[in-house]
Amino acid sequence: PSWLVTPTLPPERVERTARPRSAPTGAAPFVEEARRWSADVIDTDISPPDTGAPAASEPPALEVSAELARSRILLVDDNVDLRTYVAGLLKRGFPHVETATNGQDALEQARVRPPDLILSDVMMPVLDGFGLVRALRADERTRAIPIILLSARAGDEATVEGLQSGADDYLVKPFSARELLVRVRTQLDMARVRRQVVRNAVEKDSLRESVRTRDEFLRLVSHELRTPVSALSLNVQSLVRSLEAQAPAPDTAPDAARVKARTTEKHLQRLTRLVEQLLDVSELVTGPLDLSREEVDLTQLAATVVAQAREKALRADCVLTLEAPLPVVGRYDRARLHQLLDGLVDNALKFGAGRPVTVSVVREAGRVTLAVRDHGAGIEPEDQERIFGRFERAVPAKHHGGFGLGLWIARHIAEAHGGSIHLGPTEGGGATFSAVLPLDVTPGG
Repeated sequence: PSWLVTPTLPPERVERTARPRSAPTGAAPFVEEARRWSADVIDTDISPPDTGAPAASEPPALEVSAELARSRILLVDDNVDLRTYVAGLLKRGFPHVETATNGQDALEQARVRPPDLILSDVMMPVLDGFGLVRALRADERTRAIPIILLSARAGDEATVEGLQSGADDYLVKPFSARELLVRVRTQLDMARVRRQVVRNAVEKDSLRESVRTRDEFLRLVSHELRTPVSALSLNVQSLVRSLEAQAPAPDTAPDAARVKARTTEKHLQRLTRLVEQLLDVSELVTGPLDLSREEVDLTQLAATVVAQAREKALRADCVLTLEAPLPVVGRYDRARLHQLLDGLVDNALKFGAGRPVTVSVVREAGRVTLAVRDHGAGIEPEDQERIFGRFERAVPAKHHGGFGLGLWIARHIAEAHGGSIHLGPTEGGGATFSAVLPLDVTPGG
């Protein structure tokens, strides 16, 4: 029948398509990879055997930082050809490569001189890769060394087993040279970051301990100084009063003994203030201030501070005035607010010498402002927040003494009362410090 007849075409019109070859399975790819590894050895001057095929290009050298390039890598493999080949690949980015023939040999080397990274085969005599990982992780000296395992076993199960053993990475053979180098570089870089984090943590702990020791020392020293300074101050005050009582007449020039006694009293007052500041620091670094609240007239408190500073104002050639026409009564810590206001007045007389200084107490809706205004050089805007820090100064220490703690303590006192302290410019030049406190009125006040 005609449907059985096969038409005949000229040969030139017949197209023959080659059947696709199936992908290699089983051990074939690994055998081929091993054959290539054996041929392509470490020395780049040695070429692979001539098979008639085009020569494979040499993998490019990996870009590695100078720090990572100094890393020591321990390569572990019982096959000399594979060990030589992989060492050659590694040396393209990491010149310092050492080798071991099995896991036990590698373990002994790592314990004597821990490397920066270990690259190990899994299947080896004496001690295999998994055993090596377990032994390294069990030793404090080698626990942190990054480990990459090499294996011909592919698949998720093999990879999970390798990582569960404690390895940092798991590389399946065959692999490309670039993949190997990139993974090695990644693990070295991660190890570097981990070391830096540990160093930072150690340094932070050391610094914290140093600060704690310093604060404890300040607390002990200030407490030890407080008693003798207080006793000495009382004796000098008594001496000054005795000498003043012996004065023959008010217009008589003071003798040398009285002058020296007054000078000693003035220096003792300054020393007492420094000791009190050290005590305050030791208290503030451990928590907020413990206030002793009582009924206080802030106007009367300001008047007391101004009266006590009159002699100092005369020495500084300053006119010291108080603007507080009405009583302002509330529950505050009298001693702490006296300390705050006295410190602000002292600064104003120090930095505004020769010019007027004004202290004011202003009551407003629900709050009261204690302000000290001078007409000195003022504070630059960029320094107005900084000077409230601990051990900070508005001017270099060589110009004025002290610890640089006064404003830091003043801020803590204001905040302990639920208030705040801030700095603003004085009209016409100078600085105005204002402590704003809640008006804590006594019941029925």
